[in-house]
Amino acid sequence: MCIAGKGSGDRVFTRENGKPIGDFRKTWNKMCCSVGLGRMACRKCDRTVTDGAECECGCNEQHYVGLLVHDLRRTGCRNLRRSGVHEKTIMKIGGWKTRSVFDRYNIVDEKDLAEAAAKLDRKAQQRKRHRKGIVVTEVTEVPANDKTSSVN
Repeated sequence: MCIAGKGSGDRVFTRENGKPIGDFRKTWNKMCCSVGLGRMACRKCDRTVTDGAECECGCNEQHYVGLLVHDLRRTGCRNLRRSGVHEKTIMKIGGWKTRSVFDRYNIVDEKDLAEAAAKLDRKAQQRKRHRKGIVVTEVTEVPANDKTSSVN
C-alpha cells in the first residue's frame, strides 16, 4: 500500500499530500508499542515507562526497545532461504551487493542447525538401508582357458 501509485524515484514513506517523511522511527516506535511489539524504557534503569512520562528513578530520558525495521529484513532473508530461494536471488531482493553484507542478515539459528542435523541423519539412514540391500559376493578370477564360463 505504501508504494501504490508511486514511481521508481518516489519515496516509500510519504504523507497524504505526497511530502516525504524524513524519519519514520518515532511513528514506527509508537505503532509497535501500541500493538505490543515494543516498549519505551528509561535510559537509566530500563524500566518500561509511558511515552513522555518521568520514570520512578527520576529520569525522563527514554529509548525504544522492540521490533526494528531491520529485523524484518533479517526475517525476510531467513524465510526466503528456508523456502529454498537461491542466495543470489535473496541478495537481489534485499539489495545486498556483497556477500559479507548478506551474511549479516542471513541469520543461522538453533532451528537451522537442528534441520541440518536432521538432514544428515536422514542421509545416513538412507545409506545404511542402501548398504543392507547390496549383496557382497567374493569375486574370483576365471581362468582364460576356461571355455565353459562366459564373462561379459
